[in-house]
Amino acid sequence: MRSLAVIADLGNLRVFRTRDDGDDVEVERLEELEVSKLPPPPERLHELVSDQAGRFPKGGEPGSPGGMGYGEDHGKIEEERRRQIRALAQSVEQLVTEGGYELWRLAAPPEINSQLVAMLSERIRECLVLNLHSDLTKLPLIEVESRFFG
Repeated sequence: MRSLAVIADLGNLRVFRTRDDGDDVEVERLEELEVSKLPPPPERLHELVSDQAGRFPKGGEPGSPGGMGYGEDHGKIEEERRRQIRALAQSVEQLVTEGGYELWRLAAPPEINSQLVAMLSERIRECLVLNLHSDLTKLPLIEVESRFFG
């Protein structure tokens, strides 16, 4: 049965499918289908917004002297990170659905793994047969195979 293997982090998406070598030996082999470089998540707030912070009056009664406060970031970096994880989840959904895969495997770093799986639909989560909390994006194919099937 054909299955899919997805390796992801916030900057890379690697997609593999099991291939049939025609051997009688039941050893699963992977064939790399796609490698995508994603835009890296912002590390600092100034990467998302202009260099001039918003300023709002703060202080006492209207008309009385008071200072000007700087606007808050309100978790913009965390929100951008959630957006990227959501985009990854949508990509995985599309790959599994359009490819007609009944089984698939995932490897993603622990920092995003749980969020990524939670953003998948129930049907796609039910097809997930192996979930590795590891970043395998930079490993060569032979090591990826050993992690998924070894």
